[in-house]
Amino acid sequence: MVGLALTALGDAYDIDFSQYFNDDGMAVANDVRDLSIVDSVARYPGLHWSDLAKPEYPTPQDAPEVKAVIDDINMGNWGSPRIPMFVFQGAAGWIEGTPASPSVGPGDGIMVAKDVRTLVRQYCEAGTQVEYREYPFAGHVIAAVPWAVEGYLWLEGRIRGTPTTNNCATVPQGNEL
Repeated sequence: MVGLALTALGDAYDIDFSQYFNDDGMAVANDVRDLSIVDSVARYPGLHWSDLAKPEYPTPQDAPEVKAVIDDINMGNWGSPRIPMFVFQGAAGWIEGTPASPSVGPGDGIMVAKDVRTLVRQYCEAGTQVEYREYPFAGHVIAAVPWAVEGYLWLEGRIRGTPTTNNCATVPQGNEL
């Protein structure tokens, strides 16, 4: 997934990754360019930045253009929504080849659950009504099944004018973003 995400961001932000990627990284970037998420994850399970990058860029934050993009797309930097939200998060990334990290916790193969919790708590503190669901046994793709049902019912309530609810007080602590 990391190769596909970086390739897409490189295209969107006009980043030449050849300055940051090693030969393997460039091969992966060229290979995943036209793959779906599922195909990318299946072809490169457990892929990390360190597998792609030159040694002088041990983390994405060490690559100046990449860090600038990370800062730009960080939803925590955008302020809080003024409309109610239904946020869901899987926490079984091992299904999609991204096992939980001891330092940051589990995710769903795309997002880290504790990062999403932090964002939700930030929104809650700003007064946004948030209904948060975390699916501990679902990866990103599988989590779409319960989300579709719950999300449909939540959205139907908004359309019918049912008052929003939130479970902000029950959202567990997250990571520092």
